[in-house]
Amino acid sequence: MKEGSNRRRLLQSFAAGAALAGSMDGSRGRLSPCIHQATTMTVDFKTAMEAYGKAGFRFVEPWLRKVEEYLPKSSLAEVKRILKDNGLKSVSAGGTPPGIFFPRLPDRDKRMDGLRRVLELCRELEAPVIVSPSAVREPDVKADDYQAAVDVARQIGEIAKSFDVRIAVECIKGSTFLGCLTSVLELCRKARHEFVRPMVDTFHLYAGIGKLEELDALRQGELLHLHIDDIAPGVPRELLTDADRVLPGEGIIPLGAILGKLKSKGYTGFASLELFNKQLWQEDPVVVARKAMASLKRVLG
Repeated sequence: MKEGSNRRRLLQSFAAGAALAGSMDGSRGRLSPCIHQATTMTVDFKTAMEAYGKAGFRFVEPWLRKVEEYLPKSSLAEVKRILKDNGLKSVSAGGTPPGIFFPRLPDRDKRMDGLRRVLELCRELEAPVIVSPSAVREPDVKADDYQAAVDVARQIGEIAKSFDVRIAVECIKGSTFLGCLTSVLELCRKARHEFVRPMVDTFHLYAGIGKLEELDALRQGELLHLHIDDIAPGVPRELLTDADRVLPGEGIIPLGAILGKLKSKGYTGFASLELFNKQLWQEDPVVVARKAMASLKRVLG
């Protein structure tokens, strides 16, 4: 009985999340373009937000490290005013201390303190979601670590719930723990916590150890968030790094098939463009933001 009750509650949570995304973007099934601040990493918070507003973005994923860098010369009130003046809404944020779901972190208390700090910042920015990258390099990960991580995920879920910010668990290429979507799905489902949900990053999905077919395992409304990007052709998959990301539609990732699958699984939220392209970092951020919006419109339809 308890198992059935938990499953019903999770399904209700998935439906509520999809309804929230739909009400925020008004897209009725079409994903809404969003931009992650990493795409213009070399400029400060204010300069980036002004560029995004000029390019026509309505939704943004602030990089919390950049927000914290800006705060000493400003204030949270000023940060929120910058967002409002540029017509922007924070729909997600990046991100938590890396690897927080791994149960054998030597500095877990420190990372949990860091988690609370960024969750508080998310709450202030009214960002309902924060991305949590796996990014674990521990060489001797064991099956027991995955079992122990279930309790860790529940504890983290309770912390996130106290701030009313959901955590999007992101598998990362090269991570020795939670390195693929299948592992993320299993952890989230075993934890059964509405504030700990899976997300997809198209770079890590394509370049990592996973397979595109893993998307078939998604349940209706289960996906919390999406990072969208493409990969430059000609680089061996084993050698791909974040720097090889390019604008959607300029690379080799089958984005049309991926987006079609996600929509069929009930995802109607945001497609957040996250690039670490050093060439784009050297360009005028307004030009980059306009290129980003144009590419997203072409890919999203």
